[in-house]
Amino acid sequence: MKAAVLRKPFDIVVQDVPMPQIGRDEVLIKVVACSICGSDLHCYDGLKPIYPKLLGHEIAGVVARVGEDVKGVRIGERVSPDEDIRCGACRWCLSGRSNLCVKITGLGRAVMDSAYNGGYAEYVRVPAVNLHRIPDKIPFEQACVAQTLGVSYHAVVDRGNIQPGEFAVVLGAGPIGLSALAAAKAFDAKVLITDVVPHRLEVAKRMKADFVVDTSKEDLVKRVMDLTAGVGADKVFECVGGHAHDVTLKQAMEVARTAGRIVVVGMVSTPPYKQIDLGKMYRWEVELVASRGSNTRIGATLKLMGEGKIDVSPMITHIMPLEEVRRGLDLMYKKAENVVKVVLKP
Repeated sequence: MKAAVLRKPFDIVVQDVPMPQIGRDEVLIKVVACSICGSDLHCYDGLKPIYPKLLGHEIAGVVARVGEDVKGVRIGERVSPDEDIRCGACRWCLSGRSNLCVKITGLGRAVMDSAYNGGYAEYVRVPAVNLHRIPDKIPFEQACVAQTLGVSYHAVVDRGNIQPGEFAVVLGAGPIGLSALAAAKAFDAKVLITDVVPHRLEVAKRMKADFVVDTSKEDLVKRVMDLTAGVGADKVFECVGGHAHDVTLKQAMEVARTAGRIVVVGMVSTPPYKQIDLGKMYRWEVELVASRGSNTRIGATLKLMGEGKIDVSPMITHIMPLEEVRRGLDLMYKKAENVVKVVLKP
């Protein structure tokens, strides 16, 4: 089969590789669409130097083969798999928090052929327990984004406990931030989203953001306080991460209301503790929590998409064949051509 193999930083080629051989409790998926995740870029640029590697964990496709011990899965079913490969036996798996599994691994995370490969390929093998069925009305090109949506659903619903009518601030209008916007709107919250890139804020408007703020041009704190009669946001979702935490965590604390909750979704690259106003946290009991991964919420997001409560189509700015994988990665890495999300089709 053909697959895109990352051989070293910025060196990815489409070539023939062996067809995956499935185990008794696994299935083989014919990949129809696989979107590029921001975490893929950390491997592409060498931040996570594991090579050779077959990337891609945001997958939608059709069941092509079923292992001998697999029950309730039919060849031809439309499915999207969870990224995380979990042990199923540790205290976290057994308590419903399998995203914290002590032995967690995932699709496309290890050296090629040493574990589960990713979906930048014609076929991918996954544990049958990881499958979620795709409602018929959802195109594969949109269904593959359910992994991104699952991350934000876990952050907004599980960790943020969003409630109808609450005022939420989403910091960052990249794919995770836009997905957080979509999840919060699906639960009838009022949402203000920020960014410094105009075209991303335009996408946010198309995804029904109530308010958008370009923080390079407008005072975020003043806008939030004006909109909330000086109270502040019920929930704040930090969806930028990295070095931006120097700014965004400070913003989050400034706009959070008394007894509000801040959920850190963006990946942490450096300790930004000096930016957290512990005095305000203590005096006003502001909650600061973290959210990691999707915790098997892909099925929940596919359901919302199938019900028409979430439309990810404005996020998908580029669809291209697998042979153009290098171009797709470069677009996202360089943030060129007004890109938000790239979907590959093997």
